[in-house]
Amino acid sequence: MTFRTARLSEICDINPKIPKSLDDSALASFLPMAAVSEEGRIAFEEERTVAEVKKGYTYFERGDVLVAKITPCFENGKASRTFSLSKPFGFGSTEFHVLRVANDVLPDFLFYKIWNSSFRELGAQNMTGSAGQKRVPADFLKRLEIRLPPLEEQRRIAAILDKADALRRKRKSALDLLENTKNSFVEFALRKASSGKTEALGEYLDFITSGGRNWSKYYSPEGSRFIRSLDVQMNSISHEDPVYVAAPENAEARRTRTHKGDVLLTVTGSRIGRVAELPADLIGSYVSQHVAILRPTLAKLRPKFLSFFLSSREGQRQIQKWQYGQTKPGLNFKQIEGFLIPKISVNQQVRFEEIAERFEGSLSVQRDHCRRLTSLFSSLQSRAFSGQL
Repeated sequence: MTFRTARLSEICDINPKIPKSLDDSALASFLPMAAVSEEGRIAFEEERTVAEVKKGYTYFERGDVLVAKITPCFENGKASRTFSLSKPFGFGSTEFHVLRVANDVLPDFLFYKIWNSSFRELGAQNMTGSAGQKRVPADFLKRLEIRLPPLEEQRRIAAILDKADALRRKRKSALDLLENTKNSFVEFALRKASSGKTEALGEYLDFITSGGRNWSKYYSPEGSRFIRSLDVQMNSISHEDPVYVAAPENAEARRTRTHKGDVLLTVTGSRIGRVAELPADLIGSYVSQHVAILRPTLAKLRPKFLSFFLSSREGQRQIQKWQYGQTKPGLNFKQIEGFLIPKISVNQQVRFEEIAERFEGSLSVQRDHCRRLTSLFSSLQSRAFSGQL
């Protein structure tokens, strides 16, 4: 199906001005950046008088489409329709672009056009400004060309994407509920088993280290597995796009070679806090500088229990509390050794693992369903805007 092509500036008013007729005493909806979720929804709204916000904030009206302009909010997908606003107009963060459609464009259709990975990748490539303060300029939006089908076709496409997105959200809600149930049960079970007693993790470790730097020079088509931070998932190690090394015969290689019973923890960057027991098929592998090896005293601490605990809500709370650095967070060995873990027997740890594994099995099924629905949604978006839906 062939659609006509139009620039966004031809079918939208981009960042429209505030009407001069607004009454200063009138109540307006107010949306800080946090109010717009990465799931394409308005999570909450506040209420302000026009006088409070008419200067220094972005104006919009019910029915407009909002999209974040600043990094990393833009790349993370912060955008939303505004039909749910309680007031007919509102104000929000200056880091929003506002799109107000003309009569031949549906807001729902436009929203899905700008709320997808392809648009975000293109927008990120056209950002201006310095690192940490990069923004998508209004000129990029004005020049952006889109295929514009007739209104009825826009309505059909938006309805299909609404249904697919609703299914995806419903499955994610079920996953979140199960995750919360697991966390609550785990916390209750551990408190009961330990009577609230804890001990520093360092008392249960025989060894702790992290990988060496600049191991890319050892990359090889075959050899020993090299585990990077992106390979460490919560309670599992990914085998997607694996890297191998021809490890040297030196002290660093001997120090960073993994053993049976090791637990791997990511200690720097955006993926900090991912943790997994080393599986048997990866014994003898090596780790990057962003991954720590925790080697528990097996007579006192089971690796699987340690992994499950550090991945729990309480474990993650401690990781978030003790990490240092803002632009590139990290954990040092002293902080890791200071984590407080429940003081319970090895037999109690085994029973805890059995419960946690049952939850993880159900969560794994739910996560797989979520991935499938997200993939379906992305595929439908791609087909919709290429005239193939």
